[in-house]
Amino acid sequence: RFEQLCINYTNEKLHYKFVVDNFNQIHDEYIEEGVDLFDFKLVDNSETLHLLEGINGVIDTLNEQCLLPKGNDLSFVFTLKKSRIDCPKLISKK
Repeated sequence: RFEQLCINYTNEKLHYKFVVDNFNQIHDEYIEEGVDLFDFKLVDNSETLHLLEGINGVIDTLNEQCLLPKGNDLSFVFTLKKSRIDCPKLISKK
């Protein structure tokens, strides 16, 4: 459903803002103080956001399919998988 996509997209944006505002700020402080840190890549969702909002991402492809006279869900999935085959965040099986 489109509503769920909007909710998930908003949550990803909020998560990204939280990580940038908080973790990246304390990251520099911890390094200066010599405190061991966990890998911040574990909480970085920028790759997911790029898949959603980037060129040929989920939102672009969905918009394109909605404008086509015979756009459908199968065409959407095929187009997205074809254009973003290199993205590890996109599940390509199933």
